[in-house]
Amino acid sequence: MPWPLGDKVLEIDPGPGFTAYRLAAHVRELTLVDAACADLSQPGLARKVGTEFDIIFGLDVFECVRNPRTCLHNLASVHRSDGLAFLTYPNTPTGDGVTWFETLEPLNDMLCAAGFNHWEVFAIYLRPYASAVYTLMHEYPLRVCRWLRLQKPVGSPQIYEETWAFQRRKKVLPYKALLHFWWGILSAALNLGGELFLAEPLNGRLAGRQLVISAWK
Repeated sequence: MPWPLGDKVLEIDPGPGFTAYRLAAHVRELTLVDAACADLSQPGLARKVGTEFDIIFGLDVFECVRNPRTCLHNLASVHRSDGLAFLTYPNTPTGDGVTWFETLEPLNDMLCAAGFNHWEVFAIYLRPYASAVYTLMHEYPLRVCRWLRLQKPVGSPQIYEETWAFQRRKKVLPYKALLHFWWGILSAALNLGGELFLAEPLNGRLAGRQLVISAWK
């Protein structure tokens, strides 16, 4: 998606900050909101951030929001009328999160009630080359890290505050530079294969797919 230099951008839950780091030089203003601190399941995001944004996006966090209806209301409340809200997340009942949809109707109802005028919902998946690189350089190292944990992993499903990433965020901070370095290598390797994703229509099947929500007011 394009990122015009004049845009004010809000990222919901930036994680270690790699996406924000890459975006900072390409937008006019970038605001980061921690999903737990802002508590997207409670009204009042507009009061907390105090401004509106051209682009709002969240990557793989919507599934961990306790109340998706209120979350969408919050996003719409800080969304400029000609802006874009962009969410992508794994919509699966067997994943880590608490929010998923079996059919499109309840999600459409929530987007409409939040105040969005039109939207698109579709599924994406990695192309074969990108999938192989991602599995080798992301999924395998992540599985090793999980295996090496001394503590018992938190069970699923979880809200964001219960995830390992949130609960151990301060312990991970000393490794931020290393994580950014590895993400840079992974990003370069992925881009060697050209386009990363293929999009496909839902055709009534939502469960078990990586969804993309693009919404406008």
